[in-house]
Amino acid sequence: MSPADDDFDDLSLPSRPGGAGDLASLIAATLGEGPGLLEIVPEDEEMAVLVRDGQRLSRLNLREVGTADPERRARFAAGLAELVRTFDRLHPTIAGLEVGHTYVVDYKHERLRRTFRAKGTLLRASGWRTADGVRGGGWMLTFEVRPRFGKPSELNVDTSILTRVEPA
Repeated sequence: MSPADDDFDDLSLPSRPGGAGDLASLIAATLGEGPGLLEIVPEDEEMAVLVRDGQRLSRLNLREVGTADPERRARFAAGLAELVRTFDRLHPTIAGLEVGHTYVVDYKHERLRRTFRAKGTLLRASGWRTADGVRGGGWMLTFEVRPRFGKPSELNVDTSILTRVEPA
């Protein structure tokens, strides 16, 4: 079973007693990194946050992770490692975008399974949205697009569907 096959909802919601143990080191090992770059910071007795370089990447349930069997915990760590890879891959790109500049954006339509291209002026880029377990997380980019005919409109592109963004 791959990380995508398991929803891990119970590992990101408050519930019963336990502890996360060595989850940060499991994630670091999956990423091929040494310990210390990732940390699990408890918020309260149940919930904690996965933090990388001071950025809150994901919320998780310490108790549920602590009581999960080792194989499921390893799959959850692999899912969180993929979230960290996505953050590491996209962070330099998002940090390099400048409000008021024009960009060409390619994004996948969620239901049509097709890629669309738009050219627009960046109005704003949200901060990283903390994921719940392995779900969610990312940035929202808002562009003003001007069609040939008609009024300008706003286009919101979540980084989960973003395939390319570059200066126009």
